[in-house]
Amino acid sequence: MQSHTLTISGGSDKSLYSTSIGYMKQDGVIGFKGQSQYERVNIRLSTEHKMYKDVVRFGQNFTYTMSNKKGVGVGNIYGNSLRSVINASPQFPVYDSAGDFGKSAFNPDETNPVALMYYQYNNKTKSDRFLGNAYLEIEPIKGLKLRSDFGLDANFVAGNAFFPAYNLSTNVVNNHSRAAQDMGRYATWNWDNTISYQRAFGQHNLTVLAGMTANEFNGFNMSGSKEDLLVLDFAHSVIDNGTLEETRKVNGSRNESALVSYFGRVGYNYAEKYMITGIFRADGSTKFGANNRFGYFPSVSAGWVASNETFLQSSWLNFLKLRAGWGQNGNQPTDDFLYLATVTSTNKDYFFGEDDVQFVGSSPDRVANPNLRWETSEQANIGVDLQLFGDFSLTADWYRKTTKDWLIAPPVPALAGANPPMINGGSVKIRAWKSA
Repeated sequence: MQSHTLTISGGSDKSLYSTSIGYMKQDGVIGFKGQSQYERVNIRLSTEHKMYKDVVRFGQNFTYTMSNKKGVGVGNIYGNSLRSVINASPQFPVYDSAGDFGKSAFNPDETNPVALMYYQYNNKTKSDRFLGNAYLEIEPIKGLKLRSDFGLDANFVAGNAFFPAYNLSTNVVNNHSRAAQDMGRYATWNWDNTISYQRAFGQHNLTVLAGMTANEFNGFNMSGSKEDLLVLDFAHSVIDNGTLEETRKVNGSRNESALVSYFGRVGYNYAEKYMITGIFRADGSTKFGANNRFGYFPSVSAGWVASNETFLQSSWLNFLKLRAGWGQNGNQPTDDFLYLATVTSTNKDYFFGEDDVQFVGSSPDRVANPNLRWETSEQANIGVDLQLFGDFSLTADWYRKTTKDWLIAPPVPALAGANPPMINGGSVKIRAWKSA
């Protein structure tokens, strides 16, 4: 393994900077020489600046990472090279007397796991990732801050793989060499804007915050393959190296989603004895239809530090705080467009006519539910924090959590012809005590 880093930093009372470049290379512990490897180069730059007597602050953090990855199977039980080696029968050698990969003389269905690793895992994935954010903060008067922060995470991925022809056992046969390529572009941006104000009036302390945040994700990927290669090696594992035109396969997809939130928070504290905080959020997501795109989630909490009261101060009572809270938050689906009736063409081709000409087919994929809405989790708790005699401490909580409008896909008969709609169905309630 190699790992090297060079860092340069400096600045003044008005500006700071830090930059670094790093290189890392590590070979895998499983596989043939050069078959499993990870290599990475990363460059980082950070700056911060102050202007107008520290009224204005701005800066940025930027990271670029280039990585190359080659590896053997590390998936589930059907794509794991190490599992295949562990489960292999000891009744046949890795290589035969001629130096070729050995085959089982007892079970023609058994595959040499080392040969399988050699033939099926000739691949490489290259990634270029840009990750960074820039911010601007202004404090026009004491206690009042306006801040804007924009962040971007962009990842460009390209990979290729080479599969030679092989015959390893009865069921593990590849009669045609094949090259496969894939590429993807994935980008997420965030834009956060807040305004906050903090002020003390004698023993009264007030904090107010309002803001919004926007987030958008865009993903695009393509993949393809072709058989009967003209040049049989990994260096030429590109689709145009294939000569069997009817085996050309191309697939592609695109994903988009966005989320916008508006929020506010007010906090009040009197003499570090009485505390109350209120929060309100409005979250809008493209994963819901126009009927219920936004969800609204309030919360409130309060606390009383009783040990700060004059009538409770004593040598044996070091700290006593009573607290209570109630609030809601929302959950959205992981997949997109579940409120729509979608159509799919995956594995829907059909053959028509005397010559059995292949046509692209499609069919309904999911039943629509335009009334799909946010799943809501509601929590309430009452707690106490206690410290006695300087050494004994206790924290106890009672809480209740109710999750309602569960996002679930109910089972439907196969004769429905499509996947079931995502619905809001069912709820669960949890009550518990916790102490430490």
